[in-house]
Amino acid sequence: GTLFALNAAGAGVLVVMLAFARLRTLAALGGIALSVGSLVSIVISMTDGGLFAYTEPTWRTPIVIAVVAEILAVVVLAALARRRPVG
Repeated sequence: GTLFALNAAGAGVLVVMLAFARLRTLAALGGIALSVGSLVSIVISMTDGGLFAYTEPTWRTPIVIAVVAEILAVVVLAALARRRPVG
């Protein structure tokens, strides 16, 4: 739905920002925020109230893959944010 489209658009903007050295740290921090927000959204959707009237019924394979991918993204982006520019 709408939240999925906004998440994809935000990720697209961050990918473009990562391509530019001057914006790399800012983009990495933005990517961390986006990934953590996605993880929080997944956790909230697993509760009884759900997220915007949507409740995830179980930890299905696609949900587990999404959680693992978001955690890996946080780790990689944190390393990128800490990296010093060359030159």
